[in-house]
Parts: sequence; structure tokens; C-alpha cells
Amino acid sequence: MRKMIFSLSITFLFFLFTSTFSKANSLYKGDSIEMGADYANDVYYSLSQGEVAKEDRFTWDIAFRTNIMSSSILINGGSGVMLYTYPNGDTSSWMTVDTSGLFGWKAMNNHIKDWELGAFSAYAGIHPDYGWANYNSTTHNLIADSFFIIQLADQSFRKLWIIKKESSKNKYHFRYAMLDGSMDAVFVLDCNNYITKDFVAFSISDEAVNDRQPAKTDWDLLFTKYVDKVFMGPSPVDYPVMGILTNQGVHVARVSGQEESTYEDYMLEEFDSTSKSVIGRDWKKSAGMPPTFSMVDSLLYFVSDVNGAIYRLYFTDFVSGSTGLGKVVFNTKNLGGTSVYDTEGIKQAELLIYPNPASAGNLNLVLHSKENADIKLDLFDMLGQTVYSNTFEKNEGLSTIKLNSVSLEKGSYIARIQLNDQIIVQQFIIQ
Repeated sequence: MRKMIFSLSITFLFFLFTSTFSKANSLYKGDSIEMGADYANDVYYSLSQGEVAKEDRFTWDIAFRTNIMSSSILINGGSGVMLYTYPNGDTSSWMTVDTSGLFGWKAMNNHIKDWELGAFSAYAGIHPDYGWANYNSTTHNLIADSFFIIQLADQSFRKLWIIKKESSKNKYHFRYAMLDGSMDAVFVLDCNNYITKDFVAFSISDEAVNDRQPAKTDWDLLFTKYVDKVFMGPSPVDYPVMGILTNQGVHVARVSGQEESTYEDYMLEEFDSTSKSVIGRDWKKSAGMPPTFSMVDSLLYFVSDVNGAIYRLYFTDFVSGSTGLGKVVFNTKNLGGTSVYDTEGIKQAELLIYPNPASAGNLNLVLHSKENADIKLDLFDMLGQTVYSNTFEKNEGLSTIKLNSVSLEKGSYIARIQLNDQIIVQQFIIQ
């Protein structure tokens, strides 16, 4: 009976290792996406799975963050939506709107770095002022003290009043109408119906919810058109650009001055954990009129995806959406890394093996954890045989295990980390 259990265990390990090995053969990946003429589509992309979704950008005007603790409301700036706080009165002026001088009002835009700061919060102060509303400490609701004039993606105008957010119910109440007061309507949006998405969109002209975004755990990069500051003279102006934004929880390190196709020392680089626009738009440069584009030399990115894996990313070609397909061509390589999450999706531990592939005598295992516990490390070859085993002390935070003195022949191996009841398995290669 023991022989049978041992045999089954080895078979299972071999299946696990060979499955992991087959994935490792796809470490290098050349890919491209097409956004269409004038970048008409948003493309959601997963570094591990490829293109996830392609969505028509002109089908929504505003989008609400589904997180119950959030107050963020975006506008579709890349499609020409413009937002103005009504300057001539508070919500009591809803029926007597005066838009004279409208084009002299200052437009509001989504924050270029933070998903939590949508255009409606552009004039936010400190708590309890969230820009479009104030926080009520008794009910915990957000109650509007102003309303807006909005130019939609179809270039028509509406007045728009985000009446309140019922925080405990995660529901937004908002009102919209033509400037003359006609077609006045109130809509209640229950964000609980879209909680697997980060944002849910709404088309005011169609009076309809647009559930266009993939699940928040399914994508890393968004190829899109958005408003940024662009120099067209001595001072920057707000202008729609094509660029790449990152999902919440995706971290990026921007690296210049290194060879894109060979540099892999991501542990030497600083990852930005707060900005959604580290990749942005400046990986390409333009010249002439109409502009022709080329790639910025010696520029690459290390990207920690939604699952904690590290990828190298660099761009090789770009075809403008004004003259062609809006095509972006790029290369990625999976450099390793995996994560363990608790039941709420909070990252509890991460393992990075660096470099990978490694040369003999140059192997580091970097473990990040929220707890103190001894680390049990086992290394297996592709036959399931243990080639190394040891226990290390672990402090909360970052710990590095250097295996420079461990003698390993060329080939593929599996590292198995046990930290209390958490187990992380990661493949690496000695070359």
C-alpha cells in the first residue's frame, strides 16, 4: 500500500512539474493589439492570457467605481466627454440653468495617475469634501452640493446631478436632463450588481448601463485614449492621447538606458505602486506633420501583474490610429513570480526567483510576506527528486535566500516554499 501511495505522489509531482515546464516554454511572447481607426476601441490585455476584451469607446459617458468605499466617478475623456461644475449656483439652481460663457469655464478631467480621483472629484478638498459631494458622518452617505454641465460623447450637452451615494447599499442616485429641462430623468445604479468589475459605465444619451469592463482580476493593461497634459507651446494643455493605463494592483517599473531584449534585473528597479500611467504614452515619439511614429530607444518596463508575476515589456512598433489600424506591437517575457491570496484577495505572500533563468552559483529567492514564520524550502528536479532542503528564519516583510553555494546541474527545477499553512510553487531554470 505504501508503494502505491508513493507512486501516485511521484506521478502527481511529475504532472505538476511537466505542466509548469510546458508553461515555461512560453516565457517569450511577441504580440500586438489593434484599437482601430482613431483608436475607437479600448483593449483590455492580460500579460498571461493575451487580449481579454475589445470594447467600443463611444458607448459610454460616465463610469462609477463599484467599491463600496469609493467616491470615484470617471468621464470618457478619450471620446470627447467634457465636464464643468455649474458655477452660477448650487443644486437649488437645477431648474434655472444659465450656460452663457460655458466655453470659458474650466473643464475637469480624470486624474492622470489615480483611479480613485475621477473628474467629478477634480475640485475635492479634504474630508468630508469629495468634490461632487460631502460626506455625512451620521448616515455615511455622500450628498451632492453642486451639479454639472456635461458634453457627451455624441457632442450634445446635458445637465447632470449626482444626487447621492447610499454608502451602506452601494447605490448611486443621479439625475440628468437637457439644458432646457426637458427629458428629465432619475436613475439609481446598484453597484453591487457589478462588484466583480472595478468600474461600471453609463451612457446618458442611451439612458443605459454599459457593463463593458472585464472582471478586475482578468486584465493588467488597458490600451486606451485619455486626456493628458501635452505641450503645444510654452504651457501644457489638456489633450486626448493614446496610451496604456494599468489595472488597480498592477505595479510598474520604468527602465531607460538598458537593452530591452536582454535586461532582466527587475530587483534593482523601483516599482511604482500608486500610478496607473507609468507606461502611459511616452514609449513612442513622433516627428513631422502628419506625424510619423518611432519607438523610444532603450526603454522597457517591468510589470507585476494582478497575480504577482513579473513580466518584462517593451514596444517594437506602432501604427497611428489617425492613419491606420491603431496597432501596437510589443514583446513580453515572464520572469517569474507567483502569489498567495487570502479569502478577501489580499496578497499574503509573494515568491520571486531572480534571475530566471539563472547561471549556476547565482540564484536568489525573494519572499515577501505579512507574517513572521520559518520558511521551509525544498527544491525538486523534474523527476520529483529532492535536490535541496532547508529551513530559514523569516521576518515580516522582504527576505532574500541566496543559494549561490547550492550545486545544481543545468536544467529545470521546482522551488517549493512552505510558510505556515501557505505553499508556493515556482519553477526556475539553471542554464
